[in-house]
Amino acid sequence: MVKVRANASFFFLSIFLGFFLGRSFFHAVLIAPLMAITLVIHEAGHAVASVLIGCPCSVYFDFSGGQTQFVGKQPSFVQRLVVQSAGILASVLTAVLAQVAAARCEGAVAESMLFLYFLNLTWFYLNLLPLYPFDMGRMLADFLQGLSREKGHKIASGISLCFSVILALFAIHLGLFVGLYVALYVVVKSWQLWQEPLKNGYAIQEQERLVQLHRGLSCPQSSIDELIDFSVSASSARLRQAATEAAAKYLFCHNDMRALYDMLMSVRDPLTLLCLEYAALAV
Repeated sequence: MVKVRANASFFFLSIFLGFFLGRSFFHAVLIAPLMAITLVIHEAGHAVASVLIGCPCSVYFDFSGGQTQFVGKQPSFVQRLVVQSAGILASVLTAVLAQVAAARCEGAVAESMLFLYFLNLTWFYLNLLPLYPFDMGRMLADFLQGLSREKGHKIASGISLCFSVILALFAIHLGLFVGLYVALYVVVKSWQLWQEPLKNGYAIQEQERLVQLHRGLSCPQSSIDELIDFSVSASSARLRQAATEAAAKYLFCHNDMRALYDMLMSVRDPLTLLCLEYAALAV
């Protein structure tokens, strides 16, 4: 099942790109709906592939274009790779079909098909570059996080930032304002990726595991050791901090001040106010 939502900003984005890409008012009006069609087809490729592998998803359209996210069941890395590649394949197939249609038609229809060919081909090339959050950038981030939970997302973010600078310089050279817009968008998203790892299947499993550990603290037979280990080994700083708070609260309530002090001394991330209060009490 696929849930589709669209924000009004998505339509403004299509009109905005249409006016900047069009050589005249007629071309701008023509390109705007074709741009929307290009983005919808691309996300439809992701959604169809997600359904075929048995993973429900949701598609959301806004000012950034389209985003397809998995809902519930999280696929494996190979399955995510297939879903990401499906969007790229949908764009290139649409470009080929539009080129064939343009050769067989005349007048305004042929011109429309040529614009559709150009837009899908451009979107195809953009998604082949390691720019986050485009498809290849997501695949690269997912792959690198699998190799290194600590530094993978930062390496992917750095690569994306480098390519965004190249894209910006290329856009300035050609006088393409749209290219600068895309480069700025990539910079913002890459910086967000630098600060927080990609929420792939592994990260979501970690979050679910943290919830289980937190609930298990109420059971007398549960051990605090696993939660303390989780506060150090989790890939996300947010998850490490949440685990630290949960473990600190448990140790404080059970008057195990020595273990609380040792745990707080091993935390790498900035402590929250709650943890600082427990540390002060422990000392």
